[in-house]
Amino acid sequence: MTPEIASEIDALLLGAIEAGNTLEPHEWGVEVCGSENPWDYSHPLQDRFPPEDVLTRYRELRIAPLQTPEGFALPGEVPNSVLCLDRLMERLRRGEGDVLYPSGDWITGFECGPGKISVVAAPPGFGKTTLAMQYVFDVLDHDCEITAFVANAETSFDVLLGRELTRRSGVPAKALRFANLTERQMRAVECAASEIKPYVSRIEVMPGPFGLGDLRTWTEGRCGLLLLDYLQLFAPGDDARIGVNQLMRELRHLANRGWGILAVSAVTRGRGKSGSSYDSKQLTMASLKESGEIEFNADSIYLLREDGPVGEDDRVRKVDLHCGKNRHGERVSHDLVFNMPAMRFESPEQILEPHSELMEFGSDHSSDEAFSDDGTEYTEASF
Repeated sequence: MTPEIASEIDALLLGAIEAGNTLEPHEWGVEVCGSENPWDYSHPLQDRFPPEDVLTRYRELRIAPLQTPEGFALPGEVPNSVLCLDRLMERLRRGEGDVLYPSGDWITGFECGPGKISVVAAPPGFGKTTLAMQYVFDVLDHDCEITAFVANAETSFDVLLGRELTRRSGVPAKALRFANLTERQMRAVECAASEIKPYVSRIEVMPGPFGLGDLRTWTEGRCGLLLLDYLQLFAPGDDARIGVNQLMRELRHLANRGWGILAVSAVTRGRGKSGSSYDSKQLTMASLKESGEIEFNADSIYLLREDGPVGEDDRVRKVDLHCGKNRHGERVSHDLVFNMPAMRFESPEQILEPHSELMEFGSDHSSDEAFSDDGTEYTEASF
């Protein structure tokens, strides 16, 4: 296209706009629409110039919204669908596939990673916070560069650390809670504290208050693995449904920025003949409090279902970490054992003598119960 032809096309297009007409691009050129003598502009554009030249000048002038019919691209432009395919192929050629955070064998394949929202849900006292923190420490153990961000609106971080010390040392939770430790137990706790210190140095703890705006400010300019516990407590406003919707949209925004998000969710009570209660065996995705927006935005959802005691001691329970949703692949559930006194989830084949570690440190504490978030003892009824 010569400069003279380009100048003539520009004059017709600009003249049509100045006269109050609108321009609509088509495969055969640009149509001038309106009541101000549109044919004075359309005819010369269609009769005197090749359509590709008219469309090229229309695109380059940017004198009107560049809206085109579906499936039609202006000269020099590539449809977004093609750009998306090109980007995908480039990632595949570089070997850049989807990423999950590395973890131990007990929870291999757990769907949590950068750009994803993963939800774990269970009734109170079922160990969902314990499982989430065990997973965070596991990821820190397997990835020496990642930083974890813990936003827990229900349980203080020192309590969470106490549980991790129990899990690693074998010293009963009650002995740690009341600082009633034998010398041998204290040595075990000191050893566990030294073991986790490098991991703790890569954990950022949200100080509170715990609102949506506070979360947004705290995460600004950062990126890593975010543990949100539990998500309903961060929802703004008086309307729970609207608040959770706003929170989930913010979490999706964080995921789009590269965050990996593990969100712990509360569940609703079921109703039976004896009234309302929690029955983990009946948990579904609809059991999540304000479930609609959570189901829509989450990439994966796991439900912690109790499956009875391992043996005579009802404090060691079989658990089904049931995958109710996986947007990106197969739904893989995990059969686990929750050793409540040891504050530890593990694979069933790992359980040989569930309390051997606890009893090793003295019979004076070997029968102590584990404690839930509010300080009450775990019992079969509370599980």
